[in-house]
Amino acid sequence: MGTGISRRGLIAAGATASGLSVIGGGKGWAGQISADPVDPFHVASLQRDLETYDGFGIHRSGGTANRAVLNWMEAEWSQIGYSTTRQCFTVPSHDDYEARLVLPDGATLALAAQPPFRARHEVEGRLCYATLAGPMGQAADAILVAELPNGRHSALDGPLIAPFLAMAREVEARAIILITNGPSDEAIFLNTDTKRDTPLLALAAPSRAQKLRDAALAGHSARLATPAPAGQRPAENLIAQLERDGPRLVISTPLSGWTHCAGERGPGVAVMRALSRWLPGALPDHSLTLFAASGHELAELGGRLWLDNGAPDPKQTALWVHLGAGFAARDWHEPPRRLLPLNHADPQRYLMASPDILPIVRRAFADEPGLANAYPLTPDTAAGELAHIAAHGYPRVFGAFGAHRLHHVMSDRMNAVSGELVAGPARAFRDAIARILAPAHSGE
Repeated sequence: MGTGISRRGLIAAGATASGLSVIGGGKGWAGQISADPVDPFHVASLQRDLETYDGFGIHRSGGTANRAVLNWMEAEWSQIGYSTTRQCFTVPSHDDYEARLVLPDGATLALAAQPPFRARHEVEGRLCYATLAGPMGQAADAILVAELPNGRHSALDGPLIAPFLAMAREVEARAIILITNGPSDEAIFLNTDTKRDTPLLALAAPSRAQKLRDAALAGHSARLATPAPAGQRPAENLIAQLERDGPRLVISTPLSGWTHCAGERGPGVAVMRALSRWLPGALPDHSLTLFAASGHELAELGGRLWLDNGAPDPKQTALWVHLGAGFAARDWHEPPRRLLPLNHADPQRYLMASPDILPIVRRAFADEPGLANAYPLTPDTAAGELAHIAAHGYPRVFGAFGAHRLHHVMSDRMNAVSGELVAGPARAFRDAIARILAPAHSGE
């Protein structure tokens, strides 16, 4: 991506010491908070929406929780007065979470199942330990055990993971088990394009990986069992619109992910719901489009499909605001083998904006560490969903994203986020939109 800022490069640069246990939940932090309980940006309202989203379950595309969120969002938006439609597509069913490795002595090691699932889903072979420096032993036709460098991993094509997949292909390994070293010491699920050719995969939690390492270093044989493919199932994007005579504002956020995603997806869902209640009255002359995507964990599949077929005309779009991952998740102290909650948001979060609106966006987020240092959104710096949006020619875009310490792990629950943590960024998104689209009413 040239010499610019890469989303995954920024996230990888936030690598930290690994932990073991997540302690407590702590109290959030959001600066000045409105005391009006009717205000959609009030802490209590944001907290309710976060708890509701988390409570639906594991948000894999096309699954029970994903469908429940779509129904919940659509019911509210219809009540407000938006017209709603859905865009349907198919995705693989990925509701199996467990894999296992059986060693010669009969010991069974619990692993996490990493999609895509393959028809040849059980293999036997010699284990071979590998680092970025290369395999330690005979790797051909083996099951590679890859020791990932410590990091906030997010995707299979990330810079710390892709070399291991290339290594597995080069030596024609039978499978690869990734030890996902990261802050939580848990198995980290990784976003993937299921149409790409990848080896048979499984994930090992660092906290339970020592026996696996020892077996691989000794070159023991083992049998790896991963889930069999479970076929395709329908998934949907949700689009809500309020048509007026004026220019269009688009707000987007993904709904789906590998786990409960409270800290990853919860802030975007809560802020979108708050904005959807505020926007009709705040911008009475603007057309409004709300886009809630499924398929995020599958290489932003739903968002890419809508951009290619159904998204508004860039020439008629005054502003696109994207609410990405983890921009208001909790920060943590990292003493050895555990995480201790802090009362503020993780500053390892990023804000990007089209150059002509960058000063306005920076002022709106000035009190939000990490987001206050907004970067210009250009072809060299655009990343993730923002890259797809910008590539389609939308002239004014801004959005935020991050990868917090519980990103893509099963413990990403309400301990990772709160209404207090989300309230500050929510109000900043609101204020930035008002200053860009209604400067006469915002004081700009």
